Amino acid sequence: MPSRLSVLLALSFALLPAPMSAQDLSLFDAHIHYNQPDWPVYTPEAILGLLDKTGVRWAIVSSTPDQGTIRLYERAPSRIVPVLRPYRTRADMGTWTTDTSILPYVQDRLKRGIYKGLGEFHLSAAQAKDPVVKEFAALAARLAGKPH
Repeated sequence: MPSRLSVLLALSFALLPAPMSAQDLSLFDAHIHYNQPDWPVYTPEAILGLLDKTGVRWAIVSSTPDQGTIRLYERAPSRIVPVLRPYRTRADMGTWTTDTSILPYVQDRLKRGIYKGLGEFHLSAAQAKDPVVKEFAALAARLAGKPH
């Protein structure tokens, strides 16, 4: 005869919800770029269709230039989480830490009020002390409401 404890355990397990299958889970891709070379190949609608096909419900997007992010966001603002990179062109990837025109560019783009973050950017340990990087970090801290 089963003990009360084993019956209670069996009933408890029977009342648990069924485990979720992979098909039940939403996917979130935390890192998508929609850069200028991609635009003639994939329209924003095609990108969103690929996200649908693969079950990705939301995507953090940053692009070079930023217009790629804007193009996706304008078509699906509830699915695209825009993040602003400090790059106007690919050439900025190697020079942004010392280019004093980067911060005004970033500040101007932020006026749109849509961005949920700053990044992704490339930075070496030696570049971390560059003045533009320090100003960029101070801007990020202000945006986050934290002292720098």
